[in-house]
Amino acid sequence: MPLLPGIVFPSSPPPPEPLAAGLRLLPGSRLFSPTPGPWPFLAGDDADRTASVCDALRDPGVGILIAARGGHGALRLDRPRILDVLRAHPKPLVGFSDVTALHLLWQTAGVRSVSGPNVTQLPELPQEHLARFLTLVDTGALLALEVPLTSHQTTPEHGISGPLAGGNLTVLASAAGTPWSVSLAGRIVILEEVREAPYRLDRLLWQVLTATDLSRAAALVFGEFTECPRFDLELLLATCRRFAPGVPLFSGFPAGHGARNLAFACGADARIDARTGRLIQPEVRLDARS
Repeated sequence: MPLLPGIVFPSSPPPPEPLAAGLRLLPGSRLFSPTPGPWPFLAGDDADRTASVCDALRDPGVGILIAARGGHGALRLDRPRILDVLRAHPKPLVGFSDVTALHLLWQTAGVRSVSGPNVTQLPELPQEHLARFLTLVDTGALLALEVPLTSHQTTPEHGISGPLAGGNLTVLASAAGTPWSVSLAGRIVILEEVREAPYRLDRLLWQVLTATDLSRAAALVFGEFTECPRFDLELLLATCRRFAPGVPLFSGFPAGHGARNLAFACGADARIDARTGRLIQPEVRLDARS
């Protein structure tokens, strides 16, 4: 069953041309635009951006919320208000980057969400990633994924399983120690980042590992670290081994701020096969009945 998209603005204002190009791929979608406020880096003041999310959740015609853009600001939203409306009107959400904050909130409510492209990223996606996203909107189902990963230690013979979670490393670190933070224990957590120096990546990862229960994750999977100068995956792996010894580590998931952003369902079960090293998530239904 098709899901009518409700376009929400939880973070920064989207550039007009990429937004228009993305919306052309989503004919009939409804915009829940906030009124611009005094902060130029926010799509509207906190109350209006909160309302854009709540109004889309309440709209009986909207079947799925899609973030216009990431950027900054989602952690400033009225968390209790959105949580109350979400529990009364559970609907899936799609987005990434700063929208990671809302995925944490959806996890708190026990509602599945999709870490995937924002509207402004849609025109730049490779065809297979765009087709996967459009199939979700057209059918209410996120098709099964099977992604080869690089393992950085011996995978347990029985493999690894758990619900998928994660998103942007900066947002996870910023949420740590606040009401937005959630348990990541027992989950396969995918991390991505953009334009951060090695020392800042180390600081962010240390923050999440020591201020949350990420050190008890079923596995950590590194996605794309786009435009990160002098990026060295081995340094991140060493930080994980220092502060989360024993957690299985993987890399190579094609999601982030670059050309690729493979959508995955947060809160839905997945596994990493010990024999093939592939991350597998069966098809997930994300309509109102799921």
